[in-house]
Amino acid sequence: MSEWIKMIFKKPGLQTSIQDFGRSGWQEYGVPVSGAMDKKSHQLANLILGNPKNTPSLEITLIGPEITIQGHGQMVLTGADLSAKLNGKGIELSKIIDLHEGDKITFGVCQSGCRSYLAMRGEWQVPKWLGSYSPVPYTGVLKNLPLPISKNDEIKVLYHSMAIFRQIEWEENIAQKQVIR
Repeated sequence: MSEWIKMIFKKPGLQTSIQDFGRSGWQEYGVPVSGAMDKKSHQLANLILGNPKNTPSLEITLIGPEITIQGHGQMVLTGADLSAKLNGKGIELSKIIDLHEGDKITFGVCQSGCRSYLAMRGEWQVPKWLGSYSPVPYTGVLKNLPLPISKNDEIKVLYHSMAIFRQIEWEENIAQKQVIR
């Protein structure tokens, strides 16, 4: 039996978008690859949930969205520390979080990094174009292309079973890289 969870965006955030690894093989036609800026964090979030590594995730840049949850499901947040909270309590990075009807996900001050990745367990019910869910810069020209997140957008995710607890050690700490002047 399949279950579902829906994310409803009360605020979209600065530049929140659905991302995957992008669309390669179309560059000779002027189509950019697009895709997640931090592919390791995107992949890690899906790996923790047991999703295929190229399952979409939300790429959240500096100022995060405000999301209300309908249904039940699971999420993982990786990458930058943007002071994410679930119902007012801090969300630990790289850990499976159970979500329930009426939960609210918010983001605060950027503590480290630039982009967070919010993955949900299951199959995202969003449009794909040329094999990718990532938005493209000329979305106003062609219809039915993936778009960045806007206020009141809804994303539905179907899943077949909940993930068991998984913790994965990740060697790289982005926040401790050298600063470039």
